Amino acid sequence: MTSSNDRFDLEQAIMNAWSTCDDIDLIYHNTDKLDLNAKDCDDLQNQLLGLRSIAELRFEKVWDIFESLVSTRKLDTENSMLSDTYNTSEEDVDIEEYLTMLQGLKQKPIDFADE
Repeated sequence: MTSSNDRFDLEQAIMNAWSTCDDIDLIYHNTDKLDLNAKDCDDLQNQLLGLRSIAELRFEKVWDIFESLVSTRKLDTENSMLSDTYNTSEEDVDIEEYLTMLQGLKQKPIDFADE
């Protein structure tokens, strides 16, 4: 993500990623066209349904977090989590330290098992 992205870009990215559930549905509904015996087809469909359910739950959790951040204005520039963590308005900002901190934020995984 570039620095010109905003919360609307994030919202769009979440919605685009959510289409993964539609992709799983598309595969599910085309499994009958595969040359599989009934048991293998049923197993594959069950796995796809499970995968879709997991993906849906994850996207719902991410969306809830996004809505919470928007409602508490934590994604606003002045009130962002980044500005709370690192004051970028100071003149003596070390750019390497700032970029390292940004990279760490990007690599921090989301733990979906907490809730």
